[in-house]
Amino acid sequence: MSNPDLLLVIDEGTTSTRAIVFDQSFDRSKSKLEETREKLLEIHRAGGHGFYYNSHASFLFASKDPKSIRAIKERLVESGLPTRRLIALAADG
Repeated sequence: MSNPDLLLVIDEGTTSTRAIVFDQSFDRSKSKLEETREKLLEIHRAGGHGFYYNSHASFLFASKDPKSIRAIKERLVESGLPTRRLIALAADG
């Protein structure tokens, strides 16, 4: 993962800690979707949960609390964001 600070936030944070990151660090030689999934897998391995809002700008939402992540996703969908833009591992819905 290109941002070890995020893993530190997940590792040292409480279950109520949430991180929202404007992620611009993508390797142009890789598929953006593939790299997004790799980053989410690394967060999951660190004990966190998360998803990306993927558009012209990519935003990563992460937390130790899976309920918190689900609630954020639900609010974004309720606000009208298309679900096809939300990328998560199967474990995080």
